[in-house]
Formats: sequence, C-alpha cells, structure tokens
Amino acid sequence: MAKEVTLQNHPLLDERGKEAILPPSESGRSGGRSLRGFDWRQVAGVLLIAGGLLAVVAGWIGVTGTSITADQLSYIGSGGLLGVALIALGVVLLVSYEHLRDRSAMAELSERLGLLEEGLAGRFRGGDR
Repeated sequence: MAKEVTLQNHPLLDERGKEAILPPSESGRSGGRSLRGFDWRQVAGVLLIAGGLLAVVAGWIGVTGTSITADQLSYIGSGGLLGVALIALGVVLLVSYEHLRDRSAMAELSERLGLLEEGLAGRFRGGDR
C-alpha cells in the first residue's frame, strides 16, 4: 500500500516539518537591472559591436563616395575589415560571459543536488520506506 505524502511527512521538510531541506534558489531573473549589474564582458562586448558597426558604416560611406578603386580598397580595408574584427571580438566577449554564467549555474545546481541527496539519504536510511 502506498504511503500518503502529506505536508507533515514530506521528504523535503526537516524533522519539525516546517523548514525545507533546501533553501529557495536566488539565481532567478530579477525584474530591473541597473548599470552596475552588468559584467565588464557585457559592456565591452556591446561597445565593441557598436564600434564595429560604426566602422563598417563609415567604410561603406567612404566606398560609395569615391569611384577610384584604390581609395575604395582603403576604405574597405580600414572600415570594413576593422569593423568586422571589432564585431567578432564583441561577440566573443558576450559568449564568454554566457559561458561564465552557465558554469556558475551548473555549480549551484550541483551543490543543491548534493544537499538534496544528502537530505533525502538521511530520510530514507532509517527504513522510512
């Protein structure tokens, strides 16, 4: 016969039946975010991408403003290639920040899973099945 799980005998509550074994997670998304809440990788990545876009636009304007091929190539080289390089570097910084967030979230989940396993093992070790 299956044991009915009520709030008093729930396996995730402590012996008094009032507090959870695991505290609530604080890693959820918050509503608003101030500028201080941003990581340097995010700020630098966005600035590099914006600067790269400006360089590409400036190179495009320079190319369209002249019909001499040598001048067009210099605009493509300075504006276009520099802009693409800045955009690529900005994207790398943003991806590295996301990787850092993923690693910290995985570490928190691993820690919480360990606490949960420890708490449940203490519950079922004594033959409460």
